[in-house]
Amino acid sequence: MLHRFGRKEHPDEDFMRRLVPLLVKLVNPMNKLFVSQLASLALSGCFIFDPGGGPDGGGGTSGDAGGVPGSGGGGQDATTSGGDGGTGSTTTGWQGADGPVPGASISAINFVDDLHGYLLISDQLTEGTENVYYTDDGGNTWQPRIIGNDLPYTVSFANGGQSVWIGGNGDQPLWYSSDSGMDFAPFPFSPLDWPGGSFFWDTQTGIVSSETGDRVYTTSNAGATWTTSELDSVPGTSVLTAVGDSVYIVGGEADTQSGAAVAYSPDKGNTWTQMNLTDNANLYQGGQLLAVAVVSPTEMWVAGASQQIYHTTDSMKTWTQVKHVPTSIETFGGIAVDNNGQHIMALGWGDQLCIYESTDGGATFAITFQDECGDDCGPLGLTVVNPNLAFIYGYAGVYYRFTQ
Repeated sequence: MLHRFGRKEHPDEDFMRRLVPLLVKLVNPMNKLFVSQLASLALSGCFIFDPGGGPDGGGGTSGDAGGVPGSGGGGQDATTSGGDGGTGSTTTGWQGADGPVPGASISAINFVDDLHGYLLISDQLTEGTENVYYTDDGGNTWQPRIIGNDLPYTVSFANGGQSVWIGGNGDQPLWYSSDSGMDFAPFPFSPLDWPGGSFFWDTQTGIVSSETGDRVYTTSNAGATWTTSELDSVPGTSVLTAVGDSVYIVGGEADTQSGAAVAYSPDKGNTWTQMNLTDNANLYQGGQLLAVAVVSPTEMWVAGASQQIYHTTDSMKTWTQVKHVPTSIETFGGIAVDNNGQHIMALGWGDQLCIYESTDGGATFAITFQDECGDDCGPLGLTVVNPNLAFIYGYAGVYYRFTQ
């Protein structure tokens, strides 16, 4: 069966029950996009990342918002979008290209800084072809890196990129480099699981979430021991991000109106609060959340299946849902917000892949970019490095690079 960005047979029937409905819609992009053609709409240089983390940490997938290539009319209240709105020009600085392995599925792109970053490929490749690639020129070129894991899904950093962790499916699920990714060796990981998300505060302290289960694992002694937390109310824990000591995870159960789920830890994963959100707009079908963007300790956005986008400004006590999402979008796989909370960017898919944006704090939204997505187009990701550099990537070789 199709598993996230690669192909994997898995015996967990409950896992398959949750995942398969999401993947029925194979036209799609996911997490992190940004910037526009309108240079006059330059935003602050600081961005909020969605599923992944920032330069010191990193995660499964991440993104942030920038300028807007177009806008359309919208409603007046904070929960009403501009319907189908206007479609911006398709010439926005995005260029389709071949990734380092043409046609291969890219599971993550994450950057340490403006120039240095990693690209992970989740397909089982032919002998002699690597699954991990590194750039030191902002993605103009990619060089292979060798680890013993052939299905990597998450990359994290600490110490300004000197420490690097890569996790995924394999006999050794977590690999570590202490020399900025030049050499990797197995990092201690006792639980038998498939890391889908990760974040490390330093070489001693980190958190890893499961790609196939409802668990997270924390260590405070460089992996010598791990503590397991079961997040029973959040099926699927691979979408993870951290801001300071706070950790946020989203997931949920497919095809359930109250299936959208959020987990929050204020203390690096030691204790957790879990909650469910009810889908009361658009399709009224609920299901998994696939992206999170944290603006501040009190404000965040989450998004996912069945056109779900939610916003909270009171530390998750109450949530507002975006209404009137265009019918061309069925699933949101990424959401990002600038540091002022005014520019929101969501990456969705349905009939086409779409960028759905707001520049007024969510009062109005419009589709600002869209493109075709082939029949074999599966879950995609979005990474924003800075206002002049971003990537869309994913299943079966989908790879776009934005430069301005």
